[in-house]
Amino acid sequence: MRLVINRENIKTFVRKTLGCSCPEEVFEHIDCRPGVALDEKTLLRNKLAIGGRLLIYIMEVSSSDALGALIPFLVDKGSNERDSLGFNRARLVLVTDDIDQIKKAASCIFEKTQKDEKIHLHLIHKHGIPDFL
Repeated sequence: MRLVINRENIKTFVRKTLGCSCPEEVFEHIDCRPGVALDEKTLLRNKLAIGGRLLIYIMEVSSSDALGALIPFLVDKGSNERDSLGFNRARLVLVTDDIDQIKKAASCIFEKTQKDEKIHLHLIHKHGIPDFL
């Protein structure tokens, strides 16, 4: 079964919520997959691959307890997949109901994680994620 994606919601999310300035032609090719398992413990809410340039991992988190292991894992996986696909950038999006509790811990862990300048972390409230399908 082929999923029908909502291109406008994805484009608005990428441009306005994440602040990407991707040109219009990048959005001609969008792959959106829900429920992607990165390993036996890590399930992404969505994985977006946009225009052969931008990889986005979206993951729901409920507390800061597991962030110490999760963020370095996502950075490593996202960087490796971005590079293997020949993409320019990767964005990690943590989605939560409690931005205040998660933001400080996530930002601190992300800053200490070894990475390049082409990977970014975003924290977004659950209500800020549109329907992609």
